[in-house]
Amino acid sequence: MRRGPRAERADMPYVLICFASGAGDGSERLLHVVVFFIPSCQMKTSCLTFLFTAISVVSNLENEAGSFAVDDIQKDILKQVGFALRAGVDPVTIVTELEGIKPLSGGNSRRGVVYAGEEMLPPATTVGLYRALLVRKDELYKWTDDGTMATNVWQDFWKYYSVEFTSERNANEKSAGTTTSWMAIPVGDIDKGPDDATWWEQGPISDDRLEEALASLNAKVLVDWRRLAAGDKGQFYLFNSHIINEPSAGEGVAMDGELLREEEKENIGHLHGSGCSDGLTYCGAVFEAKTSRNIHPGEQLLWCYGKEYARNYPVAQMCLVDDAT
Repeated sequence: MRRGPRAERADMPYVLICFASGAGDGSERLLHVVVFFIPSCQMKTSCLTFLFTAISVVSNLENEAGSFAVDDIQKDILKQVGFALRAGVDPVTIVTELEGIKPLSGGNSRRGVVYAGEEMLPPATTVGLYRALLVRKDELYKWTDDGTMATNVWQDFWKYYSVEFTSERNANEKSAGTTTSWMAIPVGDIDKGPDDATWWEQGPISDDRLEEALASLNAKVLVDWRRLAAGDKGQFYLFNSHIINEPSAGEGVAMDGELLREEEKENIGHLHGSGCSDGLTYCGAVFEAKTSRNIHPGEQLLWCYGKEYARNYPVAQMCLVDDAT
């Protein structure tokens, strides 16, 4: 995986803080934590001031007298980064609540994906994967008509998580300039953890696996973003790209005429991957989320879902004209 040259981050300030754990008798053990602050972020929802393991985290810190108690959000970030480093995830990303900076267990705030490495990511870097049940749109309509997909499951849930793609399915379509529409649905697994067997596999899906997928579809189960996939250079990626948010719209104007919040900018290009083989109306698919520009540590990953996406929130203007095909 390519990394940005170290010179590019030479002016990024960071502070190394060592918190002692022990009884004060000289037997203290240290929890090493790095605090990164990116000045350009200015604490907008697209950026975080966050904690990150630097060298080692004491494995058996207990909440006793003299020990350091980390709050929920810091614990969650440390846990995710520690796991990613041990598992060989590259680049390291975390999933966290962004509005109000609440822990993952909190409610009424949106999750997002944040880059948590220590070097600037260059354009065209894969940062995560979007795992999907890819279904041709006319086939999806049949599922809703014949009861394969339960009533209102699409309208109430999946249309807000799915992404539409178009493709030239065969030579006739290519010559005629016509396209086929597909829906990529991030269907997970019922009552299974990130290391358990899954119905999903890339390519054709057997009848048994499809039955499992449809059960999860009707139960409204999303892909577990903690699942890992191996890359082609020995690194691993997380299946977390279905959690990447769209850029937010700007917000209001202050008395001095300045914007209260600037419109966010997309930093992930369109998802990259291939569709189903000819003759298939559904299959297992995976798409790569690739950076479209340099991304600094602490930046939230953002991409536009396309102008046809069924959103119910304000979004950056660029997403209203972007076709995301």
